[in-house]
Amino acid sequence: AKRQKNAADTEASKEPPVRLRVPMIKCFEAMGAESVIDGYKSPVTGQLGLASQTRRLASFPKYLLCHIRRYVLAEDWTPKKLDVLLSAPDSIDLEFLRGAGPQPGEELLPDDAP
Repeated sequence: AKRQKNAADTEASKEPPVRLRVPMIKCFEAMGAESVIDGYKSPVTGQLGLASQTRRLASFPKYLLCHIRRYVLAEDWTPKKLDVLLSAPDSIDLEFLRGAGPQPGEELLPDDAP
């Protein structure tokens, strides 16, 4: 019985681990989502405060090369590798990332801020 149990354990350990599957579009959605910067020092007023940032693309190249980063910073500031599978389609619509210039309610910083 002990010998059979060891054989069963060996078989189970040969199975590949179950990994989370992440669609590539979710990565682009996260990249284009608004993020808040806490402790931002305004170049105009010199005061610390909150600022928001949104990433958009000014133009679309024929081919888009992406560097997939699977590392995140843990709460203790150590790098941790994400053990996930990224599923990438043959084509993807990124039109939602197209920039359209300043949006209503946005305040742009001056180019020549001190």
